[in-house]
Amino acid sequence: MPRKTYNTKADFDADYDVGAERDGRPNTRPQIRLNYNRASMLPYCEARAAKLVEIFAWPLTTKILIVGAGYAWTAEILESVYGYTDIVTTDTSPHIQSTQDASEESEIDAAITAVGLDPASGEGLGKKNQFYTPGNRRRHSRNVKDESLNNNGSRNRIRNILGDLDVAITEDVVATLDDSEVVTAAGWIDSVNAGIDVIHLMAVLQPAKLASGNQDPIFNWKTLADWKLLVPSHTFVSLQTWEVI
Repeated sequence: MPRKTYNTKADFDADYDVGAERDGRPNTRPQIRLNYNRASMLPYCEARAAKLVEIFAWPLTTKILIVGAGYAWTAEILESVYGYTDIVTTDTSPHIQSTQDASEESEIDAAITAVGLDPASGEGLGKKNQFYTPGNRRRHSRNVKDESLNNNGSRNRIRNILGDLDVAITEDVVATLDDSEVVTAAGWIDSVNAGIDVIHLMAVLQPAKLASGNQDPIFNWKTLADWKLLVPSHTFVSLQTWEVI
């Protein structure tokens, strides 16, 4: 059983308690917080995509699988900014699957209202225009597949979308699993097709932060070197420092 699941909106919001007003706010009211919403998370995904391209410099013909993709915002940036068109994304979260084609408008309205503004007028409307873009949460050209890769049927369905894949990336997945689950999941990804290059993106152990309670102890915290010992054939990347091992 995973150490941490993201089955509900509350699960995501608890771990992505993100202030949306990056350009500041009046000190007379609280900051608008959008949590796991496009306006608050997209800058992180933009930075993530940029570092991936810088570090790995894949040809644009590379066929990429992203596991634990959420609403596929990283995939979207890889497509729209960098020109990668052969990307397939998966996420088994019921919350992601039930809302990926829905609008964020009502959540944004509620967040603006919560700080005492009116999303239909004045400052509140200005904030809404800043945060809300009409359309669904997912802008990736292919929807986020509800595939766990844990059996041949699931892996075949993924492979049938683009053919044999070159690269698989997990986003913030491995630290939610126990060691045995990581090894098992690694085997599932390796079995998608021969020759797939597997890269895991994760926050890594920071002993001082863990000791002070600033790293949630529910997660499976390890150094990059310890992750590499667990699955030597895979590549591990720190989201804090972008060290690669």
